[in-house]
Amino acid sequence: MSWLHYLIEANIYLGVFYLCYRLLLDNNTHYTLGRVYLISACILAFIIPLTQVSALKSAPAQSIQTVSVRTSYVPFTNIEQHTAKTAPSIQITLNDILAYIYAAGVLVAFIVFVIRLWRLYNLTKAGKSQETSEYQLVKLTESHTAFSFFNYLYIGTDLQQPHTIIAHEMVHIRQKHSVDILFLEILKVVNWFSPIVYMFQQSLKTVHEYIADEQTAALENDTLAYSSFLLSSAYGLPGASVTHSFFNNNLLKRRIIMLNQKRSGKLARLKYLAAVPLCVGMLGASTLVFSKDYGLIDLSPRKAMPVAAKADSAKYTLKLTDIAANISGISDKVVVDKEDGFKREYTVATLTKEQQTEAKQHGYLIEIVPRESLKADTTFATKPPAIIKNGNIIQERGYLIDDKTEYFTVTVTDNNGNEKTYNSTDATDAERKMLAEKYGYKFFNYDMKGYLKKVNAPASVQQKQRNLPPPPPPPTVVKSPFETFVDYLSATVKYPAEAVKSKRSGGTLLNFHVDEGGNVTNANVMGKAGLGLNEALLQSVKSFKGKIKSPAGDYKLGINFMMLGDNNVKFPPPVATKDENYIGVINIVGMTDAQQKGLKNIPPPPPPVVKKNAAVAPPTAAQISKRPPPPPPFDAAYKDLITYLKKHTRYPTVAFQNKVNGHVLLSLDINKDHKVTGVKVDKGFDPACDAEAARALSTYSQTINKAPGTYKLAVTFMLTNSDESQYYAPKPLTNDVINQKNFIGQATLIFSTN
Repeated sequence: MSWLHYLIEANIYLGVFYLCYRLLLDNNTHYTLGRVYLISACILAFIIPLTQVSALKSAPAQSIQTVSVRTSYVPFTNIEQHTAKTAPSIQITLNDILAYIYAAGVLVAFIVFVIRLWRLYNLTKAGKSQETSEYQLVKLTESHTAFSFFNYLYIGTDLQQPHTIIAHEMVHIRQKHSVDILFLEILKVVNWFSPIVYMFQQSLKTVHEYIADEQTAALENDTLAYSSFLLSSAYGLPGASVTHSFFNNNLLKRRIIMLNQKRSGKLARLKYLAAVPLCVGMLGASTLVFSKDYGLIDLSPRKAMPVAAKADSAKYTLKLTDIAANISGISDKVVVDKEDGFKREYTVATLTKEQQTEAKQHGYLIEIVPRESLKADTTFATKPPAIIKNGNIIQERGYLIDDKTEYFTVTVTDNNGNEKTYNSTDATDAERKMLAEKYGYKFFNYDMKGYLKKVNAPASVQQKQRNLPPPPPPPTVVKSPFETFVDYLSATVKYPAEAVKSKRSGGTLLNFHVDEGGNVTNANVMGKAGLGLNEALLQSVKSFKGKIKSPAGDYKLGINFMMLGDNNVKFPPPVATKDENYIGVINIVGMTDAQQKGLKNIPPPPPPVVKKNAAVAPPTAAQISKRPPPPPPFDAAYKDLITYLKKHTRYPTVAFQNKVNGHVLLSLDINKDHKVTGVKVDKGFDPACDAEAARALSTYSQTINKAPGTYKLAVTFMLTNSDESQYYAPKPLTNDVINQKNFIGQATLIFSTN
C-alpha cells in the first residue's frame, strides 16, 4: 500500500506549506513571490516524500557485510507448487478496495475536468472571435461576464467600460496565469480527495487577481476610481472554474482592501525564507519518521560501516519452512512472494530476529542452520524450463531426499489454466500411461546427487572443475532446412524492455506453416511467456522474407527465452512432442543495458578463416571483379554512423563461406531526439546478412544532427583476397537508389577471404 502512504505523506506536507502561507504570507503585497511560493509548495510537497537523507539514520545494529558461497537459488514458488493445489479463490483486501475507490475518484475528477474544457470550447465556437496581435477576443452576445483562458479573452457585449476589463484580463494573459490554474486542475485530478489542493487553487487565483488589479490600477493612474469600478461591477457573472473571471463576488471585498492597502516593505520578502527550514524539517521527517520503500532520491547516502558478519555464510545457510504445508526448502538466498503483497528477500548475513518474526506471522519459519546438518533434510533443485505440448504447459522439478532418494514432480497446465501435479513416487500406472500418451512425458533420472555434489563442492574444487577442458558441443537441435529461418529469428527477436526489467524467462512453442513456395505463414504461439515475449517472436516471424526448402506442411519450433547470466540448473527436457514436424529448439537471450554496453565495447570477432585446402567451388568469372568503384559521397553528419556500421557489422558465417555478397537497403527513422529508430529492411539479398545489417544499425545509440524523418541507407557486403586483386562484390548501386530522397549513403564492408 505504498502508493497510499505516499499520497498521505505528500498531503501532510501540502498542509504544512499552506498553513505557513496563511499565517505569514497571506497579507503580504509581494504578490509575485506569493505566486512562486504556492506553485513551488505544490511541487515540493510531492517530491520530498521521494527524497531522503540516509546520513541522518543511525547505523543498524546488524551486520551488512556478506560472506557468500552460493549453492542454488530457490524461489519459494518452487516449494509451494509441488503441494496439492486447491481451486483459486478470489479475495478482495482492504488495499484492493482503497485502490478501486481512488481510481474511481480519479476517473470522475478527470471526466469533470474534460467536461469543463469542452464547455469552454463550445463557448468559443458560439462567440464572435476577433484576433489581435496579443490575444483573441471572443464576444459573448447579451452577456454580463468577462474572463480569460490562455490567450483567449471572453467578454460580454452588455458590459460597461470594457477597455478597463480588457486591461485587467490582459495581465492574466501576459503573465500566463492560466498555466498555474491548469497545473492545479491536474493536481486536483490526482489528489481529488484532499481539500488542501482546493485551498491552494483558491489562494492562487486570489493572488492572480491581486496582481492584475495592481497593474490595472497603475495603468488607470487612479486606484480609487478603479476600486469604484470594481464595486459597480459586482453583479457580473463569473466564468468557468478553469478560467480567470473578472467578476468574482467572493473576492470583491478582499480585492478592494488589498488594492488600497499599504505596500509591504523590502524586509517583508524575508518571510518567504520560511520555506527553507520547512523543507529541511520535511526532509528530516521523510527520512526519520516515515518508514517507506518509495524513497527514490538519497541526498546524502550513509556510508556503510562493515562490522563482523553475523553468520558465516560459508558454514551456514537458510532453511525456509511453510508452516501450513510442513514443507522445507534450503538455499543461501530465500525469496518469499505471496499474492497478498508480502514480498521479502532473506540472506544468511542480513537475517534479523524482526524479519524472522514477521515471516512467521505470514506462515513461514526461517532458520539459520549449519550446512553439515542438511544431510537429512530435503534439498530442492531449481526448476527447468517449461515444456509445451499441444497448448499444454509441462513443468518438471527435481529433488533429493535424505541425500539418497531422487524425487520428481511434473505439473500440467491446460489451455484453461487448470493445473495438476504428479510425482515420481506416487503416480499410478494409469497416470503414467496417460502422461506418456497424452503429453509425451515420462519421468526421467537426472542424477540429482551428482548435481548437488558439484554445486556444494569447495571453491578450490569448483575452480579445478572450471579449468577442465570444455565438454564437446551438443548435437544440432534444429533440422537443416530451417537453419536460415532459425538464424534470422535469433538475430531479430528483440527481448522486450519490460521482460528484461522483470528478468522474465520462459518457454513457448511456435507453430507455423510452410507453403509450396517455401514461405512461412499462419504463425501462432502456444504458451504464456508473458511481458511481450510472444509478441516479439511473432513480429520477427512475420518479417522473415526468406524461403524454406522443405515439404509444405505444419511445423513446430521450441523457443526458450532466458536472461543472460541466469545460472539456474537446466535439466535435459523431457520429450515435448513425437510429431515428425517438430524441428527443434532455440534459445533467445535477453540482456540488461549494462550487459549490452559491455558487449558493445568488445570488437566483433574476425571472420572465420577458410582453409586453403578446403573444397570450395571456384567462383564464376561474373562473380570475380577488380576493385569496385568507391561508394558515393555522404554528408559529414553521417560519418560516425558509417564508421560504426563498418566496425560493428559482422559477416554471417554461411554467407562468408559461400562468398555471398550484395546490398542491403535499409530504412530508418530519426526521431525528435535525433536517435535512430524504426529500422527496417526494404530490400535485401540474404536473410542472415539482412538481419545482421538491421541489427548493427539498431544498436547505434549516438545522435545524428539531421531533421526528424525517414531516411535510407545501403549496407554492402563484399569479399576480397589477401592482395586485393580479386573482389567478390555486387554491382554498384544504381542512380535510382543513390538519388532517392533522404539517402544517407553506403556503408561498405570488405572482408578478406584469407
